[in-house]
Amino acid sequence: MKRIHHIFVPEWVPLENKGEEAIIRGMGDVLFPEGNVEFHILDMLAKEYRFVEGLHVYPANWFYSRWRSLEFNPGPRFDQIVASLCSVLRNGFDRFLPWWVMIPQRPVRKTARQLRHLRHSSSEPSSARMRALKRILDCDFLLAGHDGALNEYDCHVINMMRGFGMRFGVFGSSMKPNTSNPYVVRVFAAALQHAEFVFCRHDIATNWAKLNFPSLDVKTAPDPAFGMRPGSQDKIRSIIEREGLAEFFSQPVVMFTACEPASIARRCFRDLSSRSEKVQAHRAMLAHLAQHVVKNYPVNLLFLPHAIGPTRELDDRLVGLDILGRIDVPKGRARVLEAELSPRELKGLIREAEVLVAERAHSAIAAVGMEVPFMLMGPSHNDYRLSGIFREMLGLEDQICYLDQPSVESMAAFFDDIWERREAIRCRLREKSIEIATKLSNARSTMVKAMQPRNDTPQTGAGE
Repeated sequence: MKRIHHIFVPEWVPLENKGEEAIIRGMGDVLFPEGNVEFHILDMLAKEYRFVEGLHVYPANWFYSRWRSLEFNPGPRFDQIVASLCSVLRNGFDRFLPWWVMIPQRPVRKTARQLRHLRHSSSEPSSARMRALKRILDCDFLLAGHDGALNEYDCHVINMMRGFGMRFGVFGSSMKPNTSNPYVVRVFAAALQHAEFVFCRHDIATNWAKLNFPSLDVKTAPDPAFGMRPGSQDKIRSIIEREGLAEFFSQPVVMFTACEPASIARRCFRDLSSRSEKVQAHRAMLAHLAQHVVKNYPVNLLFLPHAIGPTRELDDRLVGLDILGRIDVPKGRARVLEAELSPRELKGLIREAEVLVAERAHSAIAAVGMEVPFMLMGPSHNDYRLSGIFREMLGLEDQICYLDQPSVESMAAFFDDIWERREAIRCRLREKSIEIATKLSNARSTMVKAMQPRNDTPQTGAGE
């Protein structure tokens, strides 16, 4: 029987976002292609430990204060008001007390005390929380950088786990190239100097890290999600049958992953000021594009739920349903898929698309692997997935439609160009997929070698 490797991921992983889960699954497929791995992750909505489909899930508030991650979200709802106030407070601290980032959060300090008790106790843990924390303590390795993450808060968790003998590496991080806070850099330096390896997901992050940490051996490797295996064709056919889509797929399908995270709702449509105005302009723009596609091409439209939360604003199904309600299409030619699918199933379903219109960057990552022509949309600034991965690493800028100040005509023309070039794009994506697979394979060799147990590292036997 093969040994199961247990990997702790210190960043928050909202499983409602299938792109984020795809990164975890991709990490496993790249590093442990035989499937002999279980990941231990943190979920901000989890109330207690649970095990689901190979993932050990723990409450993120054992390590992080929720208010530190809430984004500015103006609106009348209580949760929107709270989130906005927390964002203002956090940004105020960042501006006027920049050194505060060097202080570990209260949940980290509490958990550290409990882990110390576990380490020195000879008796079995008595509470569910302590038993769950022991599972984390017994993990073989810590792997940071999920979804481009790794911030100063994560570094405090890494330093805490290092204190208990856990070795770590970084795979997939975007670092913090926009930071101007020298204390953030100091927190990073304190953690990264002990990393077994550091792989960033684009050169923008790699160059920032090399500039700030010249003694560190930092390399670039593709986002781990590129390495995630898709669902089998038999599985995808069963989903199509189950969802009543067999006739729908009797003609070509153009798929949409429409969404409204901060990159869309705050950074696009720069001629508009409020979030609500940007959201309405965004939905009207996509409705015009969807209407153009149905009117001019013999295709059906399918809106995919690449994320179903964790908040209403991040539920792609609601965005898709609103867009669908704005267009006039013959019955049966457009639909929002409301079922929750796994990231492997979504990637396999994307394989069936003629063209993908993507606002979820990880749906475009899936399209690259499935060799499906795509039109990727987002802001031209402060989105390093578009600039660092798709433009710089992959050289696919001619498939990126920027939404800074878009027009109905320009978006329609952009789609028309993708449609006309789709066979050539397929061939190019096939070449890109081979390049990515090679780069991931090379990175895997380095990481797997570095993750091997050392004689001087205490082995807890978590993976036995």
